[in-house]
Amino acid sequence: MCRKLVYLMFSFALVLSLASGVLGQAQEGTGVRGEYYHFSGSSPPSRENAFRDLVAVRIDPQIYCYWNPGFQATHPDGLTPDLYIPPPDGLRSDTFAVRWLGEIEALKSEAYTFITGADDGIRVWLNGELIIDDWADHDRTETTSDPVELVAGQKYPLVVEGYENGGEAEWQLYWQSTSMPRQVVPQSALYPVIKAQDYPASNPIPADGEVVRQTWLSMLWTAGPEAVSHDVYFGDDFDKVKAGTGDTSIGNQTNTDFIVGFPGFPFPEGLVPGTTYYWRIDEVDESNPDSPWTGPVWSFLVAPRIAFKPDPADGAEDVDPNAASLKWEVGFDAKLHYVYFGDDYDTVNNAAGAMPTGLINFRPGVLELAKTYYWRVDEFDGMTTHKGDTWSFTTPGAVGSPRPPHGAVNVKHNKILRWAPANNAASHRVYFGADKAAVQGAATGSPEDKGSVDLGAERLDPGMLEWDTDYYWRADPVDASGNATKGPVWSFTTANFLVVDDFEDYTDDDAAGEAIWQSWIDGFGVAENGSQVGYLMPPYAEQTTVQSGLQSMPLVYDADQKYAEAVLTLVYPKDWTTRGVDTLGVWFKGDWINVPTPMYVALNGGEPVNNEDTDAAQRDIWTEWLVPLQVFADQGIDLGNVNSITIGFGNKTNPQPGGSGTMFIDDIRLYTPAP
Repeated sequence: MCRKLVYLMFSFALVLSLASGVLGQAQEGTGVRGEYYHFSGSSPPSRENAFRDLVAVRIDPQIYCYWNPGFQATHPDGLTPDLYIPPPDGLRSDTFAVRWLGEIEALKSEAYTFITGADDGIRVWLNGELIIDDWADHDRTETTSDPVELVAGQKYPLVVEGYENGGEAEWQLYWQSTSMPRQVVPQSALYPVIKAQDYPASNPIPADGEVVRQTWLSMLWTAGPEAVSHDVYFGDDFDKVKAGTGDTSIGNQTNTDFIVGFPGFPFPEGLVPGTTYYWRIDEVDESNPDSPWTGPVWSFLVAPRIAFKPDPADGAEDVDPNAASLKWEVGFDAKLHYVYFGDDYDTVNNAAGAMPTGLINFRPGVLELAKTYYWRVDEFDGMTTHKGDTWSFTTPGAVGSPRPPHGAVNVKHNKILRWAPANNAASHRVYFGADKAAVQGAATGSPEDKGSVDLGAERLDPGMLEWDTDYYWRADPVDASGNATKGPVWSFTTANFLVVDDFEDYTDDDAAGEAIWQSWIDGFGVAENGSQVGYLMPPYAEQTTVQSGLQSMPLVYDADQKYAEAVLTLVYPKDWTTRGVDTLGVWFKGDWINVPTPMYVALNGGEPVNNEDTDAAQRDIWTEWLVPLQVFADQGIDLGNVNSITIGFGNKTNPQPGGSGTMFIDDIRLYTPAP
């Protein structure tokens, strides 16, 4: 269920008074929401880079901090230690960013001027307008806004962003007016927000993706702010836990813990080593129409009995031949390890008789360039030796960079395979199939042999692929004398849904017509269409802010008295009735500073279908918008022949005053009915 973003107000009396229209009373704010991030790379950081690695979220009483040893800045009004807020736990001293979010309320109707003190950068948005922009490295610097008219008792959205590159770190937010001298904006005038992602349960124990070494666990979480009780789901099937089907429902409870893997509880025979388990908590308040708040699906892995998580990772490339060091995660209850290493898969895979070791690393010595190496670790738990998987890596100059990447999942069914050639290759012999052993052992003339590919044309069309199937392939470099070198075996898994666009195939080669803006047609040259797809300079696609895979689509919109849309002409899939698909899914991510603007999708140039969430453009986490295909069928759209899909913002038929912003779009999919 979509719902508007609501604001956290700690004073119920204030809520009641506002509801009754009583204004002009004393302010009762509690502060602002503070989000703290780490960043890496150049400074000043881009917004996408600065606000990606979230470290901590808390409520700060006001924006007034001066951190790091050696603080020497001189403040014109002196320091006020009583207002000082300390850094959150886990925040490093340099290369971090902070974003404060909330609302600000004026006590009198008049013009206010805002002043910031900052080291390093700072930006301030008030009511969606950028009023201070000082995003640069510097010692403490004060910046003053133009006067802004505020109405007493009215709350205005406030966003303050800052970053610290090195040295001292400090930010302060002041205001002043004709009736009020300069002062730090007080806690009483600030009101934090609760974002949509705050309502579900959080802080799972074990942590999402954690590896555990027990066969029973006590599961814990932090309740959402509105939760009265909790619907609990647990199992070893992701899809069933996500849908809440089968035997995954444990029931509704008021406490925030439960036990698994113990007699009398779910999985009473114990959790199984090598198995990934999934769980989900939906927060419930029967008196709230927005309840239940569906939680994310968390997972943990019970360590397998074999060695796992190799380092370098299976399929790793460009491993330093002079400093290779092999490491791994120890198998469940393993006491000793047997390591096998070489440059021939069959030899390593079939090897036996290695000397046991208690070390969990292995140094193979100096390696050759442009070569594939294989290694295996068997684990002994005191009673049984468990044979490990055979892993591979390559040194610089070897064939590599497979697309889809090795181990990729949810790959589309008409995927074209690509790779980077080996340094010594004159051509490549390609092998492909659904049997790993067959592909590993394939030779010229075998069923898996797909022929020779000339140098410079490193691509293969394997034809239409099956749903939810593991595929394996390798590209053997062949030198000018006809000598072939066996390449590593790569793998991927196709999706169990139709992929409309995963944005993985676009490149920066606009000469070949492969740039993202050459497929998704934006508003370039169309005055009434205020959209821009991709970046102006390579890389054209977004390669950091992604929902999955390696790329997403940046879509800049300006919908002020116009619309902003991008259109993709479909080649595949055009039949949106295949296998009974009934739901369109579009993953998107906005930004808190975007101006709320209606988001829509259309098929075959038909009537736009609006996202019911009017604040979609401000959702700053990846969110999937699900649209029943019946909505389009009711418009008369032939779902058996869909020629185009449009994603847009604004009101196309009746343009309105609106705003602008940047969105990211990823993973457009068609789903079959839930099991």
